[in-house]
Parts: sequence; structure tokens; C-alpha cells
Amino acid sequence: MYLLVKGRVDIDSEISKAQARLSKAEEACARQEKLISAADYKKKVKQGVQEADAKKVADLKAETETLKQVIAKFEGLRA
Repeated sequence: MYLLVKGRVDIDSEISKAQARLSKAEEACARQEKLISAADYKKKVKQGVQEADAKKVADLKAETETLKQVIAKFEGLRA
């Protein structure tokens, strides 16, 4: 069962919002990965913080994948 959303939802606007969020998530993920990959990171940063940083990277990657799927679904609705 499908719901007719044409005219009720601005698909182009939703796609641009999702793309903006995707861009921010990808930038944040890249910054976090750069931080983690620093040469002295493992020596200077406590284990608990390392685990939190690793979780943050995993969460950002999951968010990135979800946003890519959302964009793909909205683009499918556009057709």
C-alpha cells in the first residue's frame, strides 16, 4: 500500500535537507577518524575516551548510511 504524497511533501526540499545533514555527518566522521588516527592518540588518550570516540565514529557511519538510504528513497519518489 502506498500513500500519495505528491503536493503534500516537497521532495526536493527534503532531499536537500538530507544532503546537508549527510555532508555534516561525513565531515564529522572524517574529523573523528583523523583524530583517532593520530600517531600518539593511543598513548595519550584514556581507554574510556578511546572507546567513546570509536562509538562516535560508528554512530556517524551508521547515520551516513541511513541518510544515503533516505535520499535514495526520496529520489525514487520524485520519479
